[in-house]
Amino acid sequence: MRIIDLPRFLIGASLVLGSIAHVCAESGAPVTVAAVTRGGMQDVVEVSGTVTAERRSSLSARTAGLVSNVRVDAGSRVKEGEVLIALDDALANLALERAREALKESESELTELKRLNEEGQKLVKSGGIPKTEAEARQSALGVKVAAVKQLEVNVREQAEIVNRHRVLAPYAGVISAKLTEVGEWVQTGVPVLDLVEVDAVRFDVQVPQERFTELALDTPTMVRLDSLPTEEFSAKILTKVPVKDPVARTFLLRLTVDAPPNVMSPGVSGRAIFQIQNPGDVLTIPQDATVRQPDGGVTAWVVNDDPEAPSVRSQVIRIGKTLSGRVEILEGLKEGQQVVLRGNETLREGQAIKILKNPSSE
Repeated sequence: MRIIDLPRFLIGASLVLGSIAHVCAESGAPVTVAAVTRGGMQDVVEVSGTVTAERRSSLSARTAGLVSNVRVDAGSRVKEGEVLIALDDALANLALERAREALKESESELTELKRLNEEGQKLVKSGGIPKTEAEARQSALGVKVAAVKQLEVNVREQAEIVNRHRVLAPYAGVISAKLTEVGEWVQTGVPVLDLVEVDAVRFDVQVPQERFTELALDTPTMVRLDSLPTEEFSAKILTKVPVKDPVARTFLLRLTVDAPPNVMSPGVSGRAIFQIQNPGDVLTIPQDATVRQPDGGVTAWVVNDDPEAPSVRSQVIRIGKTLSGRVEILEGLKEGQQVVLRGNETLREGQAIKILKNPSSE
């Protein structure tokens, strides 16, 4: 059995470890670095939203009645003014016919009274009839003229009642729901069809209220629809509605989207992407270059200015906003300084480093 000389073994091990430490110290800890830069910051905000129609209506009959004909179904595309549903209008048509006949009768009487009045005006001048008779004929004519006008109004009223037995499309669109069938009795104001205008749509999003002042009508915007997740469409903010939701603390943004009509269908969900530009002159570093301390403070490892023997020192910093992966520096760093971006987890004060090429563009 071989006996190991323990003191010599320990001395040899110490020499080996010292050599390894010396080599590591010479080569330095491998890190990547980034520069402290000055300029504006850009924030990218994504908010979910929904394609909505400019107009969506629940159509109802303008009079009570029995449904006699339903000319559309869910999915039917209709034109403005098209008859969609007809109610039984037999009684209304009879009333209209009565009104028209009464008007014809009154108009015939009016014609006769006009003749008598003209004749009376001539006779009163020649003394053929007394003046009172001529005045009576003129008065009767005036009464009949008023009666004819009243009957004309009655005819128009009955015609309107007949028209109200039809449900018309107020604009071109697509029927999204049919809520009645032939043979049902409908009441005035009760919805019978839902109509959606599909040719004029927009994209509505609810945005957190703290972003209200940051988003302007010219903010660069894109929309990604969930039905086409790999495509992005340019968009423009159409309007900002400043009435905030008191519960969700959001406000409405309405967008127009440059997308084919066949993909912008009402009800389709998606996400709006806003690129908020902050033109202020501020110092920034990548967020990964910051180190959070247990006491809540923030530090960064700053690279010294010696290119032959680069090393690092810990610098306490005060940060502001964090936008798109970059942190605003309020105190502690200067423009042009380099900070450790990768490999800063186990660094020590004054430790030598080996700066690697940064594959990213940060």
